[in-house]
Amino acid sequence: MAKSAQPVRFGLSLPNRAVLFGMPPGLLLETAAEADRSGRFHSVWVGDKFLSKPRLEAIVLLSAVAARRAPGRSSPPSFGRWALNQRSASGGSRKGLNCCAGSGGRIPSRTTVVTTMLAFGSPAAVAEKIAVFLDAGCTTPILRFVSPDQRGQLESCLAEVLPALAKR
Repeated sequence: MAKSAQPVRFGLSLPNRAVLFGMPPGLLLETAAEADRSGRFHSVWVGDKFLSKPRLEAIVLLSAVAARRAPGRSSPPSFGRWALNQRSASGGSRKGLNCCAGSGGRIPSRTTVVTTMLAFGSPAAVAEKIAVFLDAGCTTPILRFVSPDQRGQLESCLAEVLPALAKR
C-alpha cells in the first residue's frame, strides 16, 4: 500500500435514517460509543438532507454522540451533507463525488456508486476494497455499517477488516 504523509484515520458514519426501518436510536449511540472506545475510529459522521428523506435530526444525534465520547478524545463528531443526485448536488459536491467515482464530470449512476464506492462482502473483500482507496491516497475513509446488526458489523470490522488493512 502506498504510504501517505498523513496517517489513516477511520471515520464511522451512523445510518441515522435506519430508525425509520426499526433500528432503535440507542443502538446508533451504543455503536458510536463502542467505536470510540476501540480507539480505531477517529471521527463519527452523520449525514443530513434538509428537505427530504426523514431521519434522526443530525445535530441532535451528534450532540448525543459527543456527550457519550470517551474522556480525552479531541476530535468532535462531524456533520456531513452529501448529495448523490443531479437535482440536489452543488457543484463542489458533484466535483468531489465525480473525483471519487471516476465518472468524468457526470453524476455517477447508482450502479457505479455501488460497484466503485461501496465495500461489501466478506471481511477480506471489504478490506481489499478499502485498500483501493488507501492506495489512492485517501487518509480518512468513512465506514458505514448498513446491517441492523450494527454492533456485529463493528466487531467484525475491528477484529478482521482493520487488522487486515494494517498488515498491508
